[in-house]
Amino acid sequence: MEENVEEKRRQRNQEVFGGRSASSHMLAQLEKRRCYNMRFDRYMDSGYHGMRDYAHKKWTISTSVQLDVALSDAEVTCMEFDSQGVLLALADDKGYIRIFDFDEVNAADVSAKQRKTSCRAEQTKKVEPFITFRTGNDRISTIKWNPFDENLLGVTFFNKDEVRIYDLSRVPDNRTVYTSLTNNNQSSSNIGVLSLVFQSFNKVITGGTNGTLCYWQYYSPSQNKKSRVIWAFNPWNCKIGQCGGITAIVPLSSTRRTGNKDGFLLVSTSIGHFAVIDMDQFSSKAFSSKPTPTVLKIWNLSQLAGLRKHVLPPGTWMGVKKIYVWADKPKVITSDASSTCETAMLVDIAVITNGGWVITLKFDIANNNTPFETPRARVLHRSPHVIQCDSTQTHFYKDSNPRASVPYFPSVYGKLDEGASWLVVTKTQPIYEVLPDCDKRILSQSIGSGGLIYSTTKNDEPDGLSVIHRNWGEQFTIPIQGKLKQLSIHPDNEWIVAYLDLPDGQQIIKLLSLRNLNNSKRQKRNEKNPKSPTKVKPS
Repeated sequence: MEENVEEKRRQRNQEVFGGRSASSHMLAQLEKRRCYNMRFDRYMDSGYHGMRDYAHKKWTISTSVQLDVALSDAEVTCMEFDSQGVLLALADDKGYIRIFDFDEVNAADVSAKQRKTSCRAEQTKKVEPFITFRTGNDRISTIKWNPFDENLLGVTFFNKDEVRIYDLSRVPDNRTVYTSLTNNNQSSSNIGVLSLVFQSFNKVITGGTNGTLCYWQYYSPSQNKKSRVIWAFNPWNCKIGQCGGITAIVPLSSTRRTGNKDGFLLVSTSIGHFAVIDMDQFSSKAFSSKPTPTVLKIWNLSQLAGLRKHVLPPGTWMGVKKIYVWADKPKVITSDASSTCETAMLVDIAVITNGGWVITLKFDIANNNTPFETPRARVLHRSPHVIQCDSTQTHFYKDSNPRASVPYFPSVYGKLDEGASWLVVTKTQPIYEVLPDCDKRILSQSIGSGGLIYSTTKNDEPDGLSVIHRNWGEQFTIPIQGKLKQLSIHPDNEWIVAYLDLPDGQQIIKLLSLRNLNNSKRQKRNEKNPKSPTKVKPS
């Protein structure tokens, strides 16, 4: 009986697995599967579909349309798309603000593609701003569209403690109507504003260069009401200059309660300080009659346990440039000792530093008096190490404690999807530190304190943007010739507006358009064989 069963197993393996055992057949299938393209269901990881969408596309410098910006000796300080991607606001250090209509940019790009299909000469169309006005002689630091009314544009300045809310519906009539917000309690006249976020239709939060956080309530000039400061304080309670300027303000949306409650606020500074603030609970400090919000937790980015094993860039290169929220959702914590449940908020964010590092932070915010846990940090993307070599860059020396390279300018940033699963930062090239030869090293012992001659140079690899996924790290690079200083990405990812510093010292704005590689290959094939007409799909 047992012999018959074993014979039947051998016959089944011969028919199904080709004479191999079931285990060897499964190993062969697993080995064979490694050659297949991976496929995921959308509910498993939507980020993979984002990478698959960009697998057959790339961003290229647009030759059909460009923005007509006469900068002369001005420098672009910030750029911002509205939520619909229709308008682009561009500000410079001379106080000028230009508003571009990207519906006109799209129309010019489509007409250029049609001319190219009909074998006519391609001409670059220059799109001029349809609104241009000047705020004064002060350097503009931030421009933000009001998401509750996108006719309103918030403007702040580096060297002026004033916030202006412009009504762009009045600008075409040559009337620059704006609401001015000024904190008369500030003691220094050199204080500026670095960050701004709209909390509601008529409320805005700003962060100053001295670390002061202000909450404003404003009214339009037609309402005949005076704007006021609801509260203003320094979350770190430090002197001016010790905690840096507030560069990022992030309202945690899931912590906003019903009614008129504001919820929690996450702020960070230019030297890496963080603070979580409860805007609904107030307390009065000593010798002060004005209540201020409660600070739940403060920490410094470079002191977290997840970053101690890395050699961090010095100084302000670890300052926070931008914060993206990946998740802020309620979390129920059940205690084993008792049957009570505690409600908390799970926050998962991505921090982009000036040096081009991307660091993930996870922490819980409890709604009761339980201690606030220290955030858990993980480096998702970092800049390359400094490479020590000789003057010919043929011999390289191993550094026991390698330092991190830094970009030419503070890193730019952007996101490629609504959930910020795909981020872009400046692609930092490795710095080559040229060391002298051994004989020069000996001769220079009596000259310098360290006995070494240092000179810093960088390699000639193309610059660009590093595209990073929240789970997989850096995936690919968008090449851009020139040093990136400012960046703005269209909400639909069809356009990237880049402000570049070229090698010849010229500063220019470039438009990068998202092209389909399959279509470009088809166009090249049709150019070689003009007898086969191409079918142009209506846009």
